[in-house]
Amino acid sequence: MDTTDYRDWIAGVRVRAKAARESLGLSLRGAEEKTGVPFMSIRRVETSDFVPTLDVLWRLAVGYGLSVNDLLCETQSVPRAR
Repeated sequence: MDTTDYRDWIAGVRVRAKAARESLGLSLRGAEEKTGVPFMSIRRVETSDFVPTLDVLWRLAVGYGLSVNDLLCETQSVPRAR
């Protein structure tokens, strides 16, 4: 995996994390309450060059009713809460 591949992959993680939150109708503050991840960290995961730790991704996934794999791996459709 080269640098471009990595950047594309992490951009996909950001898109999937934001799509998962929005599919639940959660604001950043609502997501903070549901996941225990500070809203500013969630915002950074979704919008910046911040690379989330596995702990943060796990807490987001569990709070959104997903697996970590749903956030990390591209699928045919947008991840939906279970």
